[in-house]
Amino acid sequence: MQTLYGDIALTVARALVEGNKGVRFTGFDVSDMKIDRPLIALPSETTHLFRASASADWASQIVTLSLYSVDEAGNRTASHAAVNVRLVEDQAIWLNEWKPTAYLINGRIASLESAVASGNSHKLKRSMVYKLFGSLVDYSQAYQGMQEVILDSDELEATAKVSFRVDDQGFVMNPHWIDSLGHLAGFIMNGNENMPSHKQVFINHGWSRLRFGENPEAGKVYTTYNKMQLVQGKLYAGDTYVLDGQRIVAIFEKVAFQGVPRQVLDNLLPGKTVTPRAAKLGGTTISAATTTISAATTTISAETTTKAAQRQAAAPPASKASQSGDFSRVLTIIAEEVRIELSELQPDSQFADFGLDSLLSLTVTSRINDEIGIDLPWKLFAAYPTVKDLQSLIDPLSSVPRETPELTASSHTGDDQSRDSTSAASEDENFRFIIRQTIADETGTPAEDLVPSACLADLGVDSLLSLSIADSLTEALGAHVSSSHFLENGTLEEMEAALGKALGLHVADLVGASSMNAAVPMHVPIALEDNIVSGPPHATSIVLHGVRNAVPRRTLFLLPDGSGSAASYASLAKLDPGLAVYGLNCPWRTTPEEMRRLGVTTSQVVAKFVAEIRSRQAHGPYFLGGWSAGGIFAYEAARALMAAGETVEKLLLVDAPNPIGLENPPSRMFDFFESAGVFGGMGGAGKAVPRWLRHHFDSVVNMLDGYRPEALPGAPPTLAIYARDGICKDRGTPRIETRPDDPREMLWLLHDRTDFSASGWSSLLGPGNVAVLVLDNVNHFTMMNDGPHMDIMREHVRRQILPEGI
Repeated sequence: MQTLYGDIALTVARALVEGNKGVRFTGFDVSDMKIDRPLIALPSETTHLFRASASADWASQIVTLSLYSVDEAGNRTASHAAVNVRLVEDQAIWLNEWKPTAYLINGRIASLESAVASGNSHKLKRSMVYKLFGSLVDYSQAYQGMQEVILDSDELEATAKVSFRVDDQGFVMNPHWIDSLGHLAGFIMNGNENMPSHKQVFINHGWSRLRFGENPEAGKVYTTYNKMQLVQGKLYAGDTYVLDGQRIVAIFEKVAFQGVPRQVLDNLLPGKTVTPRAAKLGGTTISAATTTISAATTTISAETTTKAAQRQAAAPPASKASQSGDFSRVLTIIAEEVRIELSELQPDSQFADFGLDSLLSLTVTSRINDEIGIDLPWKLFAAYPTVKDLQSLIDPLSSVPRETPELTASSHTGDDQSRDSTSAASEDENFRFIIRQTIADETGTPAEDLVPSACLADLGVDSLLSLSIADSLTEALGAHVSSSHFLENGTLEEMEAALGKALGLHVADLVGASSMNAAVPMHVPIALEDNIVSGPPHATSIVLHGVRNAVPRRTLFLLPDGSGSAASYASLAKLDPGLAVYGLNCPWRTTPEEMRRLGVTTSQVVAKFVAEIRSRQAHGPYFLGGWSAGGIFAYEAARALMAAGETVEKLLLVDAPNPIGLENPPSRMFDFFESAGVFGGMGGAGKAVPRWLRHHFDSVVNMLDGYRPEALPGAPPTLAIYARDGICKDRGTPRIETRPDDPREMLWLLHDRTDFSASGWSSLLGPGNVAVLVLDNVNHFTMMNDGPHMDIMREHVRRQILPEGI
């Protein structure tokens, strides 16, 4: 919204200057912007009027501007923002002011670019940049101006190439342009690999000054640069420089971002544009009107949902008494947060008059969600600005005069019954359940995590996966579902609304159409050793290969290698249409230093893997496997499951080192692998290996240094697959100097193999219990890539898990 206000301020200031023949100013410094209330159209309106009022003090060279909503008679109804525009006779003086700084900024940009090769900075293209942004807000194409970004997460520093996606569109300063030039600061804070984005996100608090030494032009490619710094608490700020070539042509000064809990943002951004539809609250339909503020081409909606909309069992409609009780509790929370007496909230009271601004709205709606179970967007109080407006939403059946409900003991009795009634499942719950269960199955996301505001891109729903989901839904719903719904709608709620509208289906059409009656997987507890095992973080898993429209004949679980990621098994997982394959991720995949600091043991991390496996499949028989260190984890997971009385039917060991007498390879081996590009695509094509990945290898190797394996009585039949080649096979391959005291594991990786007796494993698993397959012309790392060898490996694995006749 600030970029819209910026364009309005520039437009009005320029019009005033052009209308006064006695003055001449070309520099417009947009500063001191203060936003009081969001500009949101009321759901009941078909049009919304707002006004910009300005006065110019020519002596002081300042234009003071205020923006506010008005009714049809022109009376002010709400104040939104105030801003000053400081006037300068010639904007070119700013170009001269910035020249001495330009060489410093260009030096930092060059340093970031050179750091890409060493892995200290990361280069991301437009699609990935805005996919990462998509976990917070989904930008339309017109706003996606950053075509590439180079980011140093550790230093909170970045540079970007910006090319506008639209022309000026008749604006003095197109808000799409201002947004694109200013995106960098937000990406530094929210696209940062060191920030716990699942717990905390950063919200834009605006800038102190915005100056353009030259007016932007469509068709040019600009460079932006910013380094964010901690101001205090969770507030960060930095200057964003805009360069045309080597020259600084604009500056956003003191761009500020405030850290807030992720839960607050989930209320702040329930989704992007929502297709108008009817939501259900306590059995009463509420129209979610969608209106457009044309100058910003931004669609804003006020919508309510309930937590029970995610439940599988329908509940009876809410009673009038329960709705009134919830409304009383909502008012109590509001009164507590704005620090007033409840009696002051009369029917015509304006919430804004009590200081309920946008930031305080976040706290209020978060409390309402947690304590009452009603999920409300923070924009609610702009859309329903008075007590009686809010009552018409939450308690629409009330027939009493619209006055503050009297809070008595009876309004708080039977809380459980009231909450259950108020959060009754909506009439389209079956439809929602089918969709969400399908997405859960296809993406590997627990169904309980699929909240309405879940970003589809964040769940990994890309063009390929959308085809698979659409195919499954076509079968489940008995009607054709286009994959475009998953690409054109940013959030789960949007997609559900759009799909329901496109299909024209009612609940009656859907009941019985789905055979997907499986319940959400329940986590089955296992024996917990200690707080490390029972506490967060927990292992996660993804569906590497799903089975459409049928129960899989078998399910294979693949445990992570030293990278901690299931991505290593992407090629191997394409085994058979009837075989489901899950890949597990290490709980400390991106925070390996914490794993090492805690002194996590092999048994502890395996216990977390087993808990995740049993959340996917509560009981055996189990099929487990792993590559490299993942083989050791799979072996220990088999032990844990068998100790719990479960059956492990088969075990797969892919180039897993001899676990007896493991020794910690020196760090110079990993340095060599990294410099020689041995890690291959783990860092992405043409990219350096991420630092967390290297640290995870180090942490796993350190953990396994203390691992002492024991024999497994009654071990399952096992297939051991080995690569014949060492990493230094070819003469043209880079080599590392070996020393007499180098550990066995290092030499095993570097040199060609000659012993394929499954040494070590045979003694642990039992004689004659291990079948061996050797793959030619591949080494430890390249064997996991696609190629003719992968076809051979998949065929042998398939036979091991799916014997003929199964």
